[in-house]
Amino acid sequence: MLLFFFSLLGFFNLGGFPFEDFQRFPDTPVGRVEQLMAYRKYWDAFESCNQIIREGGYVEPKVYRLKAQCALTMSLSDEAVQAASIVINDKKIRLSNNEKRLCYQIRAHANLQLGKFDQAKADAAKSNNQEMIQETSSAADVYKTFQDKIAENKNDEAARALDQLLKVALSSFELKKIRADLAWDAKDYDKFAEVAKDLPERYPDDHELLYRLGVVTMCAGDFQKAKTFFEGATRRRGYPEYFAIAKKSLNSIQRGYSEVRRNTDIKSLLRNEQKFDTIYNQTTEFCAQKSEIMRAMNLLKAKIIRSKGDSKATIDFLNEQIGTYSDTTEFQLERGEVCLDSGDYEGAIFDFQSVLRSGHRDSRAQQGLQKAQQMKKEQNNDDYYKLLEVPRDASESELKKAFRKATIKWHPDRHRGEEEKKKAEQMMKKINLAYEVLSDPQKRAMYDQGVDPDGQQMGGQGFDFNPFDLMNGFGFPGFGGFPGGAQHFEFHNGNGFHFEFHF
Repeated sequence: MLLFFFSLLGFFNLGGFPFEDFQRFPDTPVGRVEQLMAYRKYWDAFESCNQIIREGGYVEPKVYRLKAQCALTMSLSDEAVQAASIVINDKKIRLSNNEKRLCYQIRAHANLQLGKFDQAKADAAKSNNQEMIQETSSAADVYKTFQDKIAENKNDEAARALDQLLKVALSSFELKKIRADLAWDAKDYDKFAEVAKDLPERYPDDHELLYRLGVVTMCAGDFQKAKTFFEGATRRRGYPEYFAIAKKSLNSIQRGYSEVRRNTDIKSLLRNEQKFDTIYNQTTEFCAQKSEIMRAMNLLKAKIIRSKGDSKATIDFLNEQIGTYSDTTEFQLERGEVCLDSGDYEGAIFDFQSVLRSGHRDSRAQQGLQKAQQMKKEQNNDDYYKLLEVPRDASESELKKAFRKATIKWHPDRHRGEEEKKKAEQMMKKINLAYEVLSDPQKRAMYDQGVDPDGQQMGGQGFDFNPFDLMNGFGFPGFGGFPGGAQHFEFHNGNGFHFEFHF
């Protein structure tokens, strides 16, 4: 089946037929047409054929065949069928068998482009070309599969069959219209926009089509074009009420969106938050999450959440958006900056490096990466003895006692306010890392000599253990013994994500 489609695509790209037989071009009108075709100047060759025909008098049948061949190559399928049919149907024209078979073959391909598979199959049989016969039969089989799946209400499978057919049925507005309807019903608006873009040319009075195109172009951020489609959809009387609602919403979304986009500083965003929420809710009624306008709206929403200082809520929202908009870097840049502000330097480094590795030479990512690396380096220069408040010759029991005291002091639930909790979380990380090193005799000896005891822990990769594993060894199983009942603690894992523990 794939061979069939590649074969057809190759036919169209190469102009349909080899030119080995036409390399010596006579200095005649037909010879000049053949020369233009040899240089792939198909439009010029097509116009030259029309000029020869307009001049009147006897027209060599080959001119019609060459015109049909040029039209086929440019996907002017109706023109190709018409020109080839003149040669095939005129009984007065005397042709060689080879020339007539070529005309049948051209018309078979043109009918495939038009989605007329039965006619294509009949012409292929008369061309006596076995490859052509196989190709048209395969296309007819796929079309039959498509019809069966539609009858069985298996629209996803029908859509896949139709996608195969549209690779060769390039000029079939009917099949494109069906595919557009299937895409709309499946809420696949990107596919709808791709397939339906040329349909108004054939269906200028299809008001539902114009309404749908208005919606997808609005969601793509092209408000002026969307307005044209909505005006076309509401031109006649008796249009559905939802046409008018969409048209009205377009105007308010355009005004509000433009105003919010002009004022993206934190104070303006917070001042206009209520207006933004109204626009956001209106937009979600019409636009899919992956649409361009929703991407822009969600980026603004992330900035609003971030401006309130709630790093957890911001990270949660950004994680969701990164999953949705995997092909854009703005949300990862935002997350990197949030991680940087909250002291999660590994998470920030991961995000900024990911942006740069994606091929974007982004100054924001470069500056963020440099800052995160510098701050992480400073963090790793902490004096572990000072963190645990013990002398450099502290015994194992003294270390355990100091660790227990420090974890109680810096547990985040003992601190109120967003900034205080952030500081406590960072201290918990440092305390656990300090005890991990100093409680291991070998690592402690290396540390005392000024040597990095674990490149993965002090050389920039961060710790990869559960901080509560250490607490369990000090009478804190699950930390459930801490005063106040069930406890909660969260920290970053170095990839910009949060882990939460509930006890």
